[in-house]
Amino acid sequence: MCRLLAMTAGESRTMSEHLGEDLDRFVALSERHRDGWGLASSSGGAPELVKAPEQALGSPRFAEAATQWPAEQFLLHLRLASPNKRHSMQNTHPFVSTEVPGGHPDLAFAHNGHVFDNASLNARTGQVTARRPLGQTDSEAYFFIVDEFLRRGEEPLRALAAAMQVVADSTEYTGLNAVLSMPEGLYAIHAADPNPRQGDLDRAPDPQQFELRYRVEERLSVVASNDWQPATDGWQVLANRQLLFLPAGGGSSMTVDVDEALLPMAA
Repeated sequence: MCRLLAMTAGESRTMSEHLGEDLDRFVALSERHRDGWGLASSSGGAPELVKAPEQALGSPRFAEAATQWPAEQFLLHLRLASPNKRHSMQNTHPFVSTEVPGGHPDLAFAHNGHVFDNASLNARTGQVTARRPLGQTDSEAYFFIVDEFLRRGEEPLRALAAAMQVVADSTEYTGLNAVLSMPEGLYAIHAADPNPRQGDLDRAPDPQQFELRYRVEERLSVVASNDWQPATDGWQVLANRQLLFLPAGGGSSMTVDVDEALLPMAA
């Protein structure tokens, strides 16, 4: 189980300048989600990525990235490793398209949740794409499936919904929340088991851990995991099995049900 936060704004500033105390409060979650952090930043092109398999709090490299690197769009992930998954660069989110030969350009991806049968997921992934994860995580397999649907020409919301359904059809899961960062904006999905089982976890997770919230201002839009208290007001909850689009630059949003996104295209 991990935590993710993404934002898009109408001007290039550091993530700390864009979000202020909200960023500080979110990063405080790394006291528990301490197995890695990653930050993808962009201003209309290919994302720049910095990440490390360490705690964000107290990391000089993270502090530099958050306070000295200006951009218009950011995707931040705090990792709490699943059982028996190494703390390594290859297992640390976000994942970016530049690491995938032939992948869709200008894409960064992060996932929040856990699947119970990695073998089944990997087998299903192999039926969708020839790419093979470099690390051990279900999240990287999920990313490769999303990337494959995008390469086939699917619109991002549909690609995200279709990839989520592929993973859900292959294994039980706690959450398949994910965020895509692309030049045109941010795409998010809330997909969680309302009654998640314990399985190989220490305990059965609280379903509220997988809620996603978002807020929209004139020149700033943000989507983030729950389980922390923002300093700002105006947050809305993204319902389970809903997709969200936050256009680059802020100022608007669009939501659509997963089932609607998966309907056959009109002839």
